[in-house]
Amino acid sequence: MLDGTVVPSNPAPVGNAMTSLDHFRISNTYYAPQLGLSAGLTYGPCSLGVVGKVGLGLVHQTAKTQGGTALLLEDATTAAYAGGVFAQPGSGPVSEDHFAAIPEIAVTASCRLTPWLRIRAGYELLGISRLTRAGSLVGGVDSRQVFQLSSFDPGVPSSGPPGRLPGGSFWAQGLTCGLEVEY
Repeated sequence: MLDGTVVPSNPAPVGNAMTSLDHFRISNTYYAPQLGLSAGLTYGPCSLGVVGKVGLGLVHQTAKTQGGTALLLEDATTAAYAGGVFAQPGSGPVSEDHFAAIPEIAVTASCRLTPWLRIRAGYELLGISRLTRAGSLVGGVDSRQVFQLSSFDPGVPSSGPPGRLPGGSFWAQGLTCGLEVEY
């Protein structure tokens, strides 16, 4: 309560209509040679193959955050602001270069069931030691920085772009299976 006036914890938007855009884009480009080994073993109609690779090099990361808000005010005028709800003004492009390793391993097993039919199964694991994803750029929201809310205060500085791009490792894995028919 402020001077007898109740202030809602989530104030209603100003104006009759609002359009807001938040756009986060990340580019991770990897530059490196890749070295690997492969081995295979065959026993009768069955075989097993293993491949291991590693890439050591540079990952160039670029993050771009854009936001915009358009308001249709009660007096039928419009107002446009740079910045959306999550993408605040001043969140321009940020680029960084980091050393990264990309290990990969694949194991494949197969067995010939008939002279013309083979069954296969495999597993792959791929990782990268340094990667930034778009979701890591979305932070908290201060209602005083959101143009659409009545609590908006243009004097509150925006959080701006991050000093360093947040990042971490990323791992992906997959299973494959299939039938191979020879004719």
